Amino acid sequence: MSKAKRVVLIFLVVMALVITGLLIVLKNKPVSSDIVFFYGEECPHCALVEEHIRENNISSKLVIISREVYHDQKNALELQQAAARCGIRSNEIGVPLIFFENKCYVGDKEGIDFLDSKVRSIQ
Repeated sequence: MSKAKRVVLIFLVVMALVITGLLIVLKNKPVSSDIVFFYGEECPHCALVEEHIRENNISSKLVIISREVYHDQKNALELQQAAARCGIRSNEIGVPLIFFENKCYVGDKEGIDFLDSKVRSIQ
């Protein structure tokens, strides 16, 4: 076998191993998503959602990006933009609000129901 063929063969074997490794890692990774959980630090309804996430180990099954909006102006602006995409008027925005695929789930019950349905869909 020529040196060039040997180099190509080694390259192909290495690439196959890399791809196999990536597939194994991705299979065991939490579901990739852009679930954004907007909450307020002092919000009792937000605390219910946070407690549900913690008690049901949801963050190990879904990737949830948490954004505190009462004390962080940048996050508050992001909440306004998400709500606008859902057709929520600025004077009607509240937390907890979960934003996923240009849809808003407002309130503790609706947010918890959404998260539970996402977990069920991956099991």
